[in-house]
Amino acid sequence: MGMHLYPNEFVIRTMLGSYPNLTLVRDYEGKKLLDLGFGDGRNLPLFRNMGVEIFGVEPNLDVCRMVEERVAPAGIDCDLRVGENSHIPFDNSFFDYVVASHSVYYVSEGETFRDNLRDVSRVLKPGGWFVASLPDPDNAVLKDAEPLADSHLRITSDPFGLRNGTIFWAPRSRSEIHEMFAEEYDELSIATFRDDWFGILVSGYVAVCRRRLR
Repeated sequence: MGMHLYPNEFVIRTMLGSYPNLTLVRDYEGKKLLDLGFGDGRNLPLFRNMGVEIFGVEPNLDVCRMVEERVAPAGIDCDLRVGENSHIPFDNSFFDYVVASHSVYYVSEGETFRDNLRDVSRVLKPGGWFVASLPDPDNAVLKDAEPLADSHLRITSDPFGLRNGTIFWAPRSRSEIHEMFAEEYDELSIATFRDDWFGILVSGYVAVCRRRLR
């Protein structure tokens, strides 16, 4: 594999852009950032350029090793560990930023999205920032999904054939996001995205919020 890693557009816009309706303190140099569900590592070069200490979590050890090998030639130093959205293998109040690019809405069997939010809050420092993308029910991955309680859905017809059987949390409105996040977070900003990629609709929300100061 080469080093052709291209960051998600919403991550670039959120972490580096300037928008009047977005609240986010961009004090990155030397801060600790968790890439929760880093996938193929596409956002790691961007985070390196921001000057943060990079950490990551993925549920598969082979993925962690593959990405470590992939980014090492570029001099990207990162601590990548095996974990899940609701069981993040880092200490309490460890991170200044957590970024979840198309990841935190994956819910483990027998758990809920609220469990994910609580563990993200646990590893964030008070006043730390959380940036996450969330699908909406129109997203093509959720076509014909089985409805479960509290906006949880079990995927049955993923057009890419990768996620069938998994559970997503897909909010139906901004107000539902506010209600879900209010327990652990404040300073909530919300944006929407809606992209038609050759007949496959990718749509949802971007939420930016701060762990409550306690």
